[in-house]
Amino acid sequence: MTESENADVLQELARLPTIAHPTASPAGEEIVFYYNETGRNESYVLDIKTGEREQWSDGKVPRNAQWFIRWDSDGERVFFHRDEEGDEQNDIYAIDRAGEVDPVIRSAGQNVLQDIGPDGESLLVGSSREGQMNCYRHDLAEDRTTKLTDYEPAAMAGTLSPDGERLLVADNTEDRMRCGVYDLESESIRWLGDRTHEKAPAAFTEDGTRVLGT
Repeated sequence: MTESENADVLQELARLPTIAHPTASPAGEEIVFYYNETGRNESYVLDIKTGEREQWSDGKVPRNAQWFIRWDSDGERVFFHRDEEGDEQNDIYAIDRAGEVDPVIRSAGQNVLQDIGPDGESLLVGSSREGQMNCYRHDLAEDRTTKLTDYEPAAMAGTLSPDGERLLVADNTEDRMRCGVYDLESESIRWLGDRTHEKAPAAFTEDGTRVLGT
């Protein structure tokens, strides 16, 4: 194959539609994903039983499918990240089945959806709105955001326990990541282990009694 033919093949491959971030709904009956078959990145929902695909967005989601998407707790909306100002700092929006898009969290700095509260009424968000990345809880009904952690090293990997009363976080003080369990009521944290080995938290077990990590 000649160099010109190789270039043609690569161009054809680059033009193939791409599916990104397929995510199952809470009931497990639908999958939301990004797809650019029209030439622009859009959000679609696939009904697993019927195989029918529905396009939710029409130019209202990011052209770049870099960031993940998440269902809300009742499977009627999908949260997504959008760089509104072109400065690579995301805000969080939601799109519903009618294609209506609403802002959920907008502030200076980076905002990243980390988890959804078990009651479906709050979001756990990583935000650098005050400088360093820390964990915040956003009340959807009251449209109010509350700071949970206040660490100089970035607080990362926020995950809520099944009962919503604790928060699994990590920081990288002294250039080595450690993880801890933060109690939301007492506002205290219990660090797990020491810094001998780097630890990255992943999730709570289903009963919330143990922590999974690497």
